[in-house]
Amino acid sequence: MIAWTSPRKYKDNYNFNFKLNKKLRIKPLNAAIKTVKYITKNYPAPYTLCLSGGVDSQAMLYAWKVSGIPFKTCCVRYNKWLNEHDFSDLQNFAKIIDISISYLDLDVITFLHDEHKTYANKYQCGSPQITTFMKIADLVQSGTVCMSGNFKILNSGIPDYNNFAMFKYGKISNRSIVPWFFAETMELFHSFEYYGKSIITSANDIVDGFDTDNFDSEPKDPMSIQYNLKVKLYQEFGFPVIPQKIKYNGFEKIKNLYDMKDYGITPIDKLSRKPSQSSNRNFDVLFRNKYENKFSKYLYIVRI
Repeated sequence: MIAWTSPRKYKDNYNFNFKLNKKLRIKPLNAAIKTVKYITKNYPAPYTLCLSGGVDSQAMLYAWKVSGIPFKTCCVRYNKWLNEHDFSDLQNFAKIIDISISYLDLDVITFLHDEHKTYANKYQCGSPQITTFMKIADLVQSGTVCMSGNFKILNSGIPDYNNFAMFKYGKISNRSIVPWFFAETMELFHSFEYYGKSIITSANDIVDGFDTDNFDSEPKDPMSIQYNLKVKLYQEFGFPVIPQKIKYNGFEKIKNLYDMKDYGITPIDKLSRKPSQSSNRNFDVLFRNKYENKFSKYLYIVRI
């Protein structure tokens, strides 16, 4: 898992050093195809792509298709409809590139109340989204699970330690997993920077930030501009991705459900979050903040 990084201890987290090797210059789509081949040489078959409707998932799916290497698909529906806005976009993209999508159903509400705590403690992860991804990986019976991440999931600073719980999950559960396809090889990780065009000053400028307090609200500037730049970047580099009609993560409807009841949450509970934690919504008070407080000193495992 990400064999080309050089981690070093920094206070309570790790810092990753990424060496930009100009000899490895390769265009993003070619780098993605090369990464598919790298995965098939280093991870056991069959290969299951866990997909959402986001452009990162679309781009990973397209790279696997044009590589000619066999793979399976998996899109997980949360309680049949809670991420319908997400998988409907995936359906539209799959029709464009002539791919069939397989679906699994997950009662994510039951998971959060009955299993999230176990996953969070076992793999030292404060993110209910990430523990849900672990549960999704458990639903795949064999071979290697591939998730897209995005081409800036890692950075030269201190990454979100919750993301690295996926490594701990893979190690402890003996699950063959590629949690971030777009960071799996050095060539792919840096390819967008090598070939950045005038539409952006740097791939570092592309982020996925949106106003997600209200599911039906429109994305606000300048984040919507950044999302459009990201879509355009993928398209200019040969990935025929389509923008999502509503750009939110798969948990916004779930968060909205929890906003409708108080669940016994007190004002003190809402004040317990750290300054770095951006939300005191009921969902985060119940399932995120206390675990992030508990696992603030997080050690993750990488193969070097």
